Amino acid sequence: MPTVIERPFTLLVADRPILSFMASTFNEANELTREEWLRADLLKYRSNDEPLWDGAAKLTVRPSDAEEKAALEQGLKETSADDGIALIYLVELDNIERARGSSRAAPHPLIGQKSTPLSREIYFGACRARRSVLSAIQ
Repeated sequence: MPTVIERPFTLLVADRPILSFMASTFNEANELTREEWLRADLLKYRSNDEPLWDGAAKLTVRPSDAEEKAALEQGLKETSADDGIALIYLVELDNIERARGSSRAAPHPLIGQKSTPLSREIYFGACRARRSVLSAIQ
């Protein structure tokens, strides 16, 4: 079986970088924009009391730039995606437990860390999805 090499990609909402992740090809990365579970999360999750996505803005992907790649690498060190895909958010997320529908107001569970090469704070968090979702399109 050939070795699969993954590269870093960034998902943008209306040209705003939202999260980074690893994928084998651009087509595989782009398929993530069509996943209903991700679209639902982007509608629910908020940053600075604004939804990450309004349901209408264009979702696109592109290869990650140097800052996004550094954030992704740091986030991957701080989480384990097991057999899933790690989505490393590049924006500060508001209370994620409330967004997931929990009735209790919990502190933000994402790992926060100031990254010196970046001009903004980046909060790392991982969402898991079965790897088969992306590998099925190859």
